[in-house]
Amino acid sequence: SYIQPYHDQVKALLETPQGFSSTLFVNFQHLLEQDSELADAIQAEFYRFEPHMKRAVQAFVADLDPSAQPRDYYIAMYNLPTPPRSLRKLKMEDVGALSSVTATVTRTSDVRPELVAGSFRCNKCGLLAAKVPQQFQFTRPTI
Repeated sequence: SYIQPYHDQVKALLETPQGFSSTLFVNFQHLLEQDSELADAIQAEFYRFEPHMKRAVQAFVADLDPSAQPRDYYIAMYNLPTPPRSLRKLKMEDVGALSSVTATVTRTSDVRPELVAGSFRCNKCGLLAAKVPQQFQFTRPTI
C-alpha cells in the first residue's frame, strides 16, 4: 500500500534523537493518485496548507505511537509533476506555491529577512502610504 513507506519513515523518525531530522518525505504522486484536487490546491498554495500538513504529520506520528514525545515535524514533497527550475527563473507569482528547484549551495548562513519599507492602504478612505520606513520592527504609518 502507498501508506507503508510513511509508517516506516515515522518509525525511523521516532528512533532519531531530538534535534535531528524530523522531516517526513512525501511522494507527490501518491497525493495526486489519492486526491488530485487537493494535490493541485497544495501545489498552488503550499504556504497556506503547510501548517495544516505539519499538524497532520504530528497527528500521524501520535496515531502510530501515542507515547512519542511531542516535537515539531516538517513535510517535504518530491516527485512533483513540474520539472525543477533554476532559482533565477522563479518569479513573484511563484511565492507561496510548491515548486521544485535546482541550485548549487555555495555558502550558508542564518537567514534574517528584513522589511526596510512598507506600503499601507487605509481601509476607510483608500489612501496609500507608500515606502514607510521600518525601524527594525513593524512600523505603521502615522496620520
